[in-house]
Amino acid sequence: MRRTTVASEVGSALVEAAIVMPIFFLMVAGTIEFGHLYTSLIVLRNASAVAARAAVLGTEQTTTQVCNAARAALNAGFEPFLLKCLTSPSILPATSGTPITVTLSYPVPLFSVGAGAVPGTTWTLTTQTVMQ
Repeated sequence: MRRTTVASEVGSALVEAAIVMPIFFLMVAGTIEFGHLYTSLIVLRNASAVAARAAVLGTEQTTTQVCNAARAALNAGFEPFLLKCLTSPSILPATSGTPITVTLSYPVPLFSVGAGAVPGTTWTLTTQTVMQ
């Protein structure tokens, strides 16, 4: 029986764990970050649809009122003043039957490891809805 083999196996398991654990934690952090960004995109898509619906169904809706409808549709985790809202045509109300496009952009802060070290690390998510 050789004891040197057992001692070298314990050391190799420690080295393997030291290599694999950072990769594992990066994968978990990436999965969490992807979920956060995708959830934010779903909220923006919903707000864009609400604003476009308000523009199409509302009589005499102005661009400001349409953008305020989008801001009201955001969740509590969003800052409404960061939302950039554009409509096409840019002057509402439009003539009946004209397609109205609402484009929303929002900077989403990143939560991943290292993102806090760089202030202002964000991804700008953009969504667009067209209704007639």
